[in-house]
Amino acid sequence: MPQKSAILNRVSDEKLLAETGKNWTEWFDIIEKLMLQFKSNKPTAKLLSQEFGLEDYWARTIIDSFDCCNVSLPHETKNTDFEITATLTIEAPLHIVEQGFTDVSLRRMWLPEINEFKKYNTGKNVRFEWTDETVVNVNFYPKNAKKCQVSLQHTKIKDQEHIEHFKKEWKTRLELLALIIS
Repeated sequence: MPQKSAILNRVSDEKLLAETGKNWTEWFDIIEKLMLQFKSNKPTAKLLSQEFGLEDYWARTIIDSFDCCNVSLPHETKNTDFEITATLTIEAPLHIVEQGFTDVSLRRMWLPEINEFKKYNTGKNVRFEWTDETVVNVNFYPKNAKKCQVSLQHTKIKDQEHIEHFKKEWKTRLELLALIIS
């Protein structure tokens, strides 16, 4: 499981199991299956409440935690290419997270393949080409003065065999970034 969100730190597996009948891993597996079934980024808390009889609080808690620390499933784009997304909320202010991308010495520690950006908007986003000519878009969303969400979209993936690779790769890379800048 990626870097734990504040919710995962507050709600243990045991507490979640006692309240909902499932632990974090089981809920995250269910959400991923629902994503494939409904072909959407994520099921809503309302769907979890309806389908699994959860109280709204627990449904929202599960969805919010999934958002904070999980990589999404692949989606086919209009031109038959594929894309994946990865999101991680990092315990660091926006300018520090952004430096993890823009400071060459920091970037080499976790993303050595990238030498330059196709696009860079200070405090907002970066875009770069991956080694196989696919495109990676990264957006920065400050959550508060001490937290920033990194939302990454890897597009133009040509086949499904690379999807699993990139899902694991970006999960690992974003976790490494978080460790480096924390």
